[in-house]
Amino acid sequence: MDIQEALKDKVVRMEAMRESFPLFFAYHFWRKFTDFQKDWLKSLQSNKNTMLIAFRASRKTTMVRGYVVWSIVYKKDTSIIWQSYEDTLSAESVREIAKMLCKPSIVEDYGQLFPFESKKEDLAKRSLSNFEATNGVKIASKSLWQTLRGANTYDMQEGMSSRPTLLILDDIDVMKSVTTSDIINANERKILSETIWALDPLKRKIIFLWNVIQEDWVVPRFWRNYNGNHRRNCYWQALLNEKGNNIRPEVFTEDVVEELKADWKVSWQQNYLLIPSTAWSWVFVREYFDYFLLSHFEDVDSPLKKHDLRVWLFVDPAFSTSDTSDDAVVLWVGEHRASKACYLLDWYADTSAPSKTINRIIVMYNSLKDQWFTPEFISVEDVKINKQQTQFINDLRAKLLEFQITIPLYLFQPRQNKNARIKDNLEPIMSMKWLKFSRNLDKNFLFKTEQQLLEYPNWDHDDIIDTMWQSVEVFRKRSEKPVQVERPTVSLLTRKQNDVWWTKFGARRGTVSR
Repeated sequence: MDIQEALKDKVVRMEAMRESFPLFFAYHFWRKFTDFQKDWLKSLQSNKNTMLIAFRASRKTTMVRGYVVWSIVYKKDTSIIWQSYEDTLSAESVREIAKMLCKPSIVEDYGQLFPFESKKEDLAKRSLSNFEATNGVKIASKSLWQTLRGANTYDMQEGMSSRPTLLILDDIDVMKSVTTSDIINANERKILSETIWALDPLKRKIIFLWNVIQEDWVVPRFWRNYNGNHRRNCYWQALLNEKGNNIRPEVFTEDVVEELKADWKVSWQQNYLLIPSTAWSWVFVREYFDYFLLSHFEDVDSPLKKHDLRVWLFVDPAFSTSDTSDDAVVLWVGEHRASKACYLLDWYADTSAPSKTINRIIVMYNSLKDQWFTPEFISVEDVKINKQQTQFINDLRAKLLEFQITIPLYLFQPRQNKNARIKDNLEPIMSMKWLKFSRNLDKNFLFKTEQQLLEYPNWDHDDIIDTMWQSVEVFRKRSEKPVQVERPTVSLLTRKQNDVWWTKFGARRGTVSR
């Protein structure tokens, strides 16, 4: 009788799977494995602590969740902790484990181990922090800085409580947890001095599920202590092996790999080749981001009012003589008169033809006007030696005239090195959250902006964040010292409008560019 035929018998099946996690996982969840995944399944079943550092989409998390299910159904462990730097991450895994316990094949063999009736509503939510299986096994999600107190179980037969026996450390290193060496040191001490020692000293097992971020962080510190120790299983698995061959071509086809290499340079290196970035190489971190909704300006109880904003448009035509040019970028930014915080109201970034960029400017201008955000100026980066940019400015001026849009133009000429102005000028403003992003607008652009910021200076493009710096700098120069201005022609403004503008902004705040 072959194994497939034998597994049709429930009693035979359950006894066979009691001693074989790979068989259990293959039967209930997933049946096709590569060689490295087979090794992981065997390692997870062993009594050794296991460290899995592997490329994204390697299925390591799914396998470990399956291992937890196996531990629950056969009561291999009495109390299980899934711990991440943030409790929302660990709670999501606990929820997925609960869903796996509710899989029909699991219920058929082992009964309803998840207390579905009492937790039915929780399964429909985004996370589930803890539950006790109907066979008495407890599982809880924890953040790194939450105590493991309360995770002990009481054994009715032995008449005593026991500590957790299985700990999964997953995503301990995230962007916010590696910003300084002090934070990294504190996280390492927390794991070594408190977390591990909260487990049962005789029965404890730890599974590390980690990704690569940078050179000095908690993961490589543990790796240096674990790797080469025969009492521990350690895997550092990149998508490409030592010979440069793709070990999972069924998912990562040649086209997918080429796209990752071309468009996601830093992500490709970190997440798939497991090459950490240089320590402290990032300038911006996610904690700098601050968001708002346009509806905040409509709320009667909100301190944000549209009339408190001075709205400008900033344009970087991004012409280049190189083979690869940056996007042309258009930003509508409102500066709050009192706080001086800048709100990104609308934006556009594309490698499209100059005429399309100009048309988009017109559309965005009218859209903001319709929403009662009154734009006051247009600032255009002007590189005198670039004839294409000069032509763009002339075409923009003509288009504004065609649509009878009477708005002054600033011609902005950056004087600092680009890297210096982004790092030295934009970073402090971002860190104080003076630059805020609207969640109402183009999600693709918001994603692209976040990507350029988070991976700067290790990213090939920085056009969007350079224009962001330009917007803040022009606001600053306008309020602190004279700025180079192009006086609008009378053909664009009525004589009265022109005189008002010139009295208010030209004579007092700007230097005439004739």
